[in-house]
This record gives sequence, C-alpha cells and structure tokens, in this order.
Amino acid sequence: MIGSASSAALIFGFKVGRSSTTTLSVCHLMFVDDTIVFCENDCEQIMNLRCVITCFQAVSGLKANLAKSSTLPIGHWTIFNCLQVF
Repeated sequence: MIGSASSAALIFGFKVGRSSTTTLSVCHLMFVDDTIVFCENDCEQIMNLRCVITCFQAVSGLKANLAKSSTLPIGHWTIFNCLQVF
C-alpha cells in the first residue's frame, strides 16, 4: 500500500543513484514486523501516510499500534503540528 501511495505521488521518499537513468526511488523499508517510511517536510504527505495506515487496518483487520510508533524528523522541520496526528 505504501508503494502504491508513492506511485500515486501521495508520499515521496528519496532517490538513490548516480544519474537520472539509474536512480531508484526509496519511500519505505520493511523488516520482519517494522516499517520505516520516508517522506518530505509536507503536512499533506503526513496526512496521506496516516490514511494509508488507516486503510491498511481496515483491509487487513490488523491494528497498527500508533502508541508504539514514532516519528523522527530529520533536517529542518516546520510542521510539528502535523506530527501530532501520530
């Protein structure tokens, strides 16, 4: 679902590569039961991520424990009020 949100330009990650023809876009990393999501300093992307999590819960029947989740702003962030959504 996160990959689909990235393909639909709802969540942007970062690009890795040396040239425009060999770049790889990374928006998330998944481990056994952990997911790291990368997005820009944009309140809309934070809200889109929240919607993806909500849709995942509805479709799968699983619950994301947002109390155990955390956000880690890197660089200059000015939208801390959006981070309160989590």
